[in-house]
Amino acid sequence: MNEKEAHQFSSLKKEVAAKMSRDFNMSSADISEWKGEDIVIFQEALLHQVKGQISTKWFYTHMKSSSKSLPRIDVLNMLSQFVEYDNWADFLHRNSNKKKSKRNKITSLFIFLLVPVLIWSIPNFISSKDTFYTISIIDFDTNEPPENPIEFELLKPDESSQKITTDSLGQLVLPVNEALNTLVIQSPYYKKDTLQRKIMNEGGEIFKVKTDDYALMVHYFSKSKVKDWKRRRRMLAKIFHNEAEIIEVYKGTYGIEKYTKQEFINKITMPLTSLKTLEVIDTQRQGGKIIKMRVAQQ
Repeated sequence: MNEKEAHQFSSLKKEVAAKMSRDFNMSSADISEWKGEDIVIFQEALLHQVKGQISTKWFYTHMKSSSKSLPRIDVLNMLSQFVEYDNWADFLHRNSNKKKSKRNKITSLFIFLLVPVLIWSIPNFISSKDTFYTISIIDFDTNEPPENPIEFELLKPDESSQKITTDSLGQLVLPVNEALNTLVIQSPYYKKDTLQRKIMNEGGEIFKVKTDDYALMVHYFSKSKVKDWKRRRRMLAKIFHNEAEIIEVYKGTYGIEKYTKQEFINKITMPLTSLKTLEVIDTQRQGGKIIKMRVAQQ
């Protein structure tokens, strides 16, 4: 981030702080002095007013201190919208005009007619390139972004599918377009779900995902010490179909090993030193129970 960008972002932070001080009883008008409760109030205000989210870690990195890099354009757009600009480009343009108006006076009809044209054309030209729609992924149970990135398959008519992953804030950022966007969750630890949207305008929304408790149980059982073997075996017997087939994939090779329901239960309930934490790759269900599962040792 160069000196000019640092000054521009600093100006945006001052406007954010001023708005929060007007709307809420903040402990300080200086954003660098905000702490726990102030940050939570700010996060709630963002979510309520522009349906945006930032993590506490991100706040400390970019808002409370001086980061080496400028935040992503979608976050800059979100913060700009929070202080009632159209987007980051609009913020830059309008603040640039404020500085120019202090230095210059309009002295001719030509300038008087030209400036409105520029005010209309430049931000529209820039914003057309940088218009995004942000989908914030939230865990249904915790009401927080998932701790680890979640992969989605993005499907569009007449296009090849794409694999996209949530960022550090638990968000998916999609460009505005008129196509039907279909997002299919691919995480083994969350239940299959699909979101379809025609993204006509920039903005955002929250999409809540539900954990796959069975997959999480297998992962947890494989890495934890067992105190009650019989209870654990009973629990596993309930979640697997009697005809279940479990395939263990060996990373870095083409080898696999197949297990029946009982063989797999024996594998993860025996105190074997060779057993490492199992990562669930995917699952299929039948009658509410796991009929197929692929796993790999970490």
